[in-house]
Amino acid sequence: MSGGIGVARQAAMTALLAVAVAGGAALAAPGGATAEAVVSGTAHESLFAISARGGHALAVGDMGVVLGSDDGCRSWQPQATPVDGIAMLDVYLGDRTAVAVGQGGTILVRDPSGGWERASSPTQARLLGVGGNAAGLIFAVGAFGAVVRSEDQGHSWSAVPIDWGQFVNDGFEPHLYDVAVAADGSVTIAGEFELILRSADRGATWTAAHRGRASLFSLSMDDAGRGYAVGQSGRVLHTDDGGRRWSAVAFDGDSILLNVWQQRDRVAVVGIRDFRWSDDRGATWSALHNEDIATNWYSGIAGCGGDDGWVIAGHSGRLVRISGE
Repeated sequence: MSGGIGVARQAAMTALLAVAVAGGAALAAPGGATAEAVVSGTAHESLFAISARGGHALAVGDMGVVLGSDDGCRSWQPQATPVDGIAMLDVYLGDRTAVAVGQGGTILVRDPSGGWERASSPTQARLLGVGGNAAGLIFAVGAFGAVVRSEDQGHSWSAVPIDWGQFVNDGFEPHLYDVAVAADGSVTIAGEFELILRSADRGATWTAAHRGRASLFSLSMDDAGRGYAVGQSGRVLHTDDGGRRWSAVAFDGDSILLNVWQQRDRVAVVGIRDFRWSDDRGATWSALHNEDIATNWYSGIAGCGGDDGWVIAGHSGRLVRISGE
């Protein structure tokens, strides 16, 4: 079905937007922070990822749901795509393009008119992460070592071969969960076995920058070469040199951290029953304590609208705006 919204996905979108239409629901958030659910659905719905640039944002989830906002994440509208019933697991919003990836190697790219079209994918592996740069170089990664690349803003794609025998015992193909692409074309990938790979030549060759035991589910890199990676057992890693070397950041607890966001000295992490932020690059942390955070999961985070807070995406099709102290 090209360009339309299937019945099941339309129903999901309608449910997700119910709270947004009603004006949002405040969530108790002691300690100076505030939290407000701006979109919420049923217990069986999920939003997995969110990406924001300026006052614009996109969120993706199960049943092929794609939501968009153009007012600093305050209100959201459903966007028609050519897929239905397929979980979209990550989304990248750039200056000139947007790309969403998901189950079965599905890749969606937003065309110049603002609509979505399905790109031809070189893999059938589940794609779990996508990232790109302003020059139009975009990478997506996923299950069993899947790595694919586009050099034209996401319209055409090719597989990127990696000799896993260099990095993993017995050549096992690890799941890869996230990818970041720098302005200079260098690429950083995070995945199982605390593996962080780096390529300085647009994916032609790779080196192992870090290895360990915990799976790393998310990473964030800025234009100054500072970055964070987070994952199992409260694992938080930091780099100051564009991902060449990584060191551990002290983090009290063993939460499963599913995503990380950074801007200048500020960093925030979100996951299963945990949301924390730091204003000093991880030297100290503040936590958001409320019943929703304490009992549920969120897997997406973005800064949105130019304020000091965030929007997180997760369980029950929720998008929650959080402001720090």
